[in-house]
Amino acid sequence: MVDLSLPSWVSKGSAYPGQAKGGKLHADQCHWAKMLENFLYLVSVVKVMSRRTIMEQDILLYEDHMQRYLQTLWDLYPGIELAPYQHIALHFGQMEKTMFQKFCMLQNLCVLFNEHLLP
Repeated sequence: MVDLSLPSWVSKGSAYPGQAKGGKLHADQCHWAKMLENFLYLVSVVKVMSRRTIMEQDILLYEDHMQRYLQTLWDLYPGIELAPYQHIALHFGQMEKTMFQKFCMLQNLCVLFNEHLLP
C-alpha cells in the first residue's frame, strides 16, 4: 500500500482507516468506498458461481451478495434500470437449488457452452 500511486483527482485516504484518529471520509472517498464495496459483492457472486461444487451455504451467500450488489448499484446510480441479465441473476440461487446443484457443476457447464466440440 505504501507504493500505491493515486490519480491526482483522488485524495489520499487516512493512514488509520476505521479508527477514531483516522477521521471521517470525505464525500469523494465515501463514494469510492461504496463503489469498491459494490464491485466486491460482484466478485463474490462470480467466485461462488465458479466453484466446482455448490453447497447450501454457497447458494445463500450468492443470493445475499447478488441482492447487496444490486442494492449498492441502485444506491450509487439512482434511477438506473435493471438489465434483464441482472434480473435473471436474482433467480440463479433458486435454480441452483433445483438444477445446478444436482447435475450442472462448472465442468458440466463448460461442456454445454462448448457443445460444438462434441461429435
